[in-house]
Parts: sequence; C-alpha cells; structure tokens
Amino acid sequence: MKKLFLSLAVVLTTTMGWAQDAHIYKAQEQLEEGRLKEAQATMAEVLVNPKTKKLAYAYNVAGQAELRLLNEQIEKYSSQQPLDTVAFVNSLDKAVEYLLKSYEIDNAPDAKGKSKPKFNYGEKFTIGEQNGNVTWLKKIMGYYL
Repeated sequence: MKKLFLSLAVVLTTTMGWAQDAHIYKAQEQLEEGRLKEAQATMAEVLVNPKTKKLAYAYNVAGQAELRLLNEQIEKYSSQQPLDTVAFVNSLDKAVEYLLKSYEIDNAPDAKGKSKPKFNYGEKFTIGEQNGNVTWLKKIMGYYL
C-alpha cells in the first residue's frame, strides 16, 4: 500500500512539472500568433512558479516576449506616433533582465564543469533573425543611451 501511494505521489509530481513546462510552450505559441500581452502574462506565472524545470528556456521565451513588446514601441516611434515611454522602459528593462538570467542559467557549468549553452545562437527562439541572447543584449543596450 505504501508503494502504491509513493508511486502515485511521484507520478503526480512529475506530471505537475511537465504541466508547468507546457505553459512555456503555450506562451511560445501565443508569441507566434501575436498575442504578446497573453504570452507576457503566461510567462510571469511560469517564472514565479518554483516547479518550472526548464528555466533557461522560460527566461528566453519571456525575454522574446518583452523584445516583441519593445519592438512595437520602436515601430510606433519610427512611424511618428506617440511613444509610451513607461511601456518602452519597462519592456527594455525586463528584456535585459530575462535575457541575462537565461544566459546565466544556460552557461552554468554542470557537475563535470562543462557548459552546453543552447540559447547563445537562438536558432529556434528569435525574432526574425538567427540571433541568441548575447546578440540581442548587444543590440538593445544602445537604447539605454
């Protein structure tokens, strides 16, 4: 009987972890569909939850959401429309924070002392170009000036 309860607890725990990671994929789909605010809200919930396992991926997707919101503000500014300065600065700060956190987690060494970064080149998780965390950080740092 104890074995049954313990195995059931293990199954429920892993299922909850997978379900939490499924929210990351849901946010990625929302980004691809252009529902940026929904993706931002979904990622805010994922990043707060301690059961999230794919943290580097989660922070990368959250950074991509913020980059797309930042891109909207830049497009408004370039088309002579009024710029929402608060939204611009908030998106910029959050994008830098999320991309730096993704970079730190992604480049953390394992038990053998080696790191295998996945998001430095960003083949799957980019906005239009084949760029990763480092390249995007270099591009958006100029906006602080």
